[in-house]
Formats: sequence, structure tokens, C-alpha cells
Amino acid sequence: MLSERFFLDMRCLFFVLALACVGLCVKQYTTPVVFMHGLGGSGHDGDVLGYMISQQHPGQPFYSLAVDEGDDSLKSIITQVKDVQDTIQTLIDMHPDQFANGFHLVGHSQGGIITRGVVEASSNFNIRNYVSLAGVQAGVYGHCEDFGGSCEAITEMFYTPEKQGSYSIAQYWRSPDRNTYLNGNQVLPFMNNELKPQAYLKNNTIRLNHMYLLASEAGLFYFK
Repeated sequence: MLSERFFLDMRCLFFVLALACVGLCVKQYTTPVVFMHGLGGSGHDGDVLGYMISQQHPGQPFYSLAVDEGDDSLKSIITQVKDVQDTIQTLIDMHPDQFANGFHLVGHSQGGIITRGVVEASSNFNIRNYVSLAGVQAGVYGHCEDFGGSCEAITEMFYTPEKQGSYSIAQYWRSPDRNTYLNGNQVLPFMNNELKPQAYLKNNTIRLNHMYLLASEAGLFYFK
């Protein structure tokens, strides 16, 4: 098992990369940065990124969302996308001048797929640039013993209507068998536009100035 220090170092590295990406995309550092934590996380997970931005881009607003923290991060991805949308809208209403020219959106781990859902579903948001840090964009599969069974048994359980309607991990669990995945997963194929394509999912995504999807081998160990 990797040490907590390793994960902290990896997180800091990702935040440095995210900071660089955001810095490359803007000339004046006045556009707010909004951050969403990952599975089991909290708003404090964005503290390092917030500190780096305050040092490198003084005056740039930064908001780390304290929404669906801890066990609440296991709720449906669809529900969490709506929660994040509502929270961002509250920020916009509270700080209209700051958000007048849009904002940058950053998601870490599970927060990566949640924030991608926000990008795809939010025609009314002016999201300038999007950064995914080790986001589970293509889904996850494996380490099934950590869930208490074989991969076949876990897949069967995760693809039940109950789990698909309520459990975040099940909604981005991707069986390597494509037909099983497409027939059993009710969320990820929709977000990926793999079933009946929805034009608005594509249109809201291509409105972005830039999208940065940063991967990490550390993600392979998250379930250990």
C-alpha cells in the first residue's frame, strides 16, 4: 500500500499542473477557479491549490466546494452534479462581479467526472476552462477483492437498478465486456454519448476554451 505522503506529493504535483494550465489560459488572473473534491473528500482538499493560486495569482478568487463531503460523496453522480450546479449558482449569485466573465472548473478523482457532468449539463454557465485531475473519466474496474467478491459478482451487483440509481462508484464502474457495460451501466455511457447521442452534451463541452485531462498511476491504488 502506498503511503499517505505519496498521495500528498501526487496531489501537490497535480495541483501544480492545474495551476500551470489555468495560468496558460488567461492573461489576467481575475477569473474565479472552482474546485470539486473526490471520493470521501471535503472542501479542504482544495487548500493546497487555493494557497498556490494566492501566491502565484494574488487576488484571483478561488472556491473549493464543501458539498457532498465524506460519505455523501457516495451518492448518485447525477445527484452530485445537481448539487454542484446549485452550489456554483449560489456563488454566482453572491459574487456576480467576480463571475461576470465566467470561471474555471477543476475536479479531482471522482470530482473529475462530476465536474464533467456539470460541463455537459450546464448551458447557462460560462465555464472558460476545465481541468480534470486523475478523474475517473473512462470509468474504473478492478481491485474487486476490496469490495468483497469477484469482479463478476461485483459487476453484477453494481449493475442492478438499485446501485445504478444511488451509488456513485457503480455509476462509473466499467466492465471490460462492452455489451455488459452498455446494458448495465445507466450513467457513464450516457455521459460519454455512447448510446443515443445527445447534442447538448457535445455542444456544452465544445464551448470550453480548453479542456485538460491529467492522468495518474496513483489512481490505480485508490481502492486499496
